[in-house]
Amino acid sequence: MGLVPEHVDIDQFRKEFRADLMDFLEPLYGLTLHEINFAEYMETVSHLAIKHKMKIPSDLLLVNKSLLILESIGRELDPEFDFIAASEPYASRLVKERISPSRLLNRARKNFMEASDFVVLFPRQIQQILRKVLKDDFHIRITPIGLERFINNMDRSSNRLAFSMIISAILLSSAIMHASGVGPRVYGMSILGFLSFGIAFLLGIWLVISIIKSGRL
Repeated sequence: MGLVPEHVDIDQFRKEFRADLMDFLEPLYGLTLHEINFAEYMETVSHLAIKHKMKIPSDLLLVNKSLLILESIGRELDPEFDFIAASEPYASRLVKERISPSRLLNRARKNFMEASDFVVLFPRQIQQILRKVLKDDFHIRITPIGLERFINNMDRSSNRLAFSMIISAILLSSAIMHASGVGPRVYGMSILGFLSFGIAFLLGIWLVISIIKSGRL
């Protein structure tokens, strides 16, 4: 039904979900219909689904709503109804069918056929792969995860580095202008050197603010 994401370890999921499900169902044994809080029951089911990261289809949510309606009708018809006891014969028959010799034999036959197909097809598939490799016709598809974000971060970092080098160059030019007395001077200071220093200072402040806003010092 697609309730469990593909990346989940199915064996581990079955083990943990079965344990949680038993802890949830065990207190319901022996209770009659009016002793069970179905609203709390549905809430616990939802918490189990969230805990195990299950995707619940919208149609299944409608089934839950129908169960709440049936629970209300059942309380009016027979509040002493024990649905666990009523379902026990059907559950017993289901267990007997699953462990019946004919079912086990069919499952063993199916597993044997799958193993036989694997033994027959595996060498042929290996041969096809080797043939493609020798013909340089073997392609591997790689799906990068997070590569775009990495590229954006690298691009941002390189831009900041280049910007810092520009600021350093302006500061160096300002110092040379002051030392050599280039251009008009006011109070013994080069106006061009002072303007260069002011531009470099403002650009440096802007760079520091942008880095702080990004949260990466």
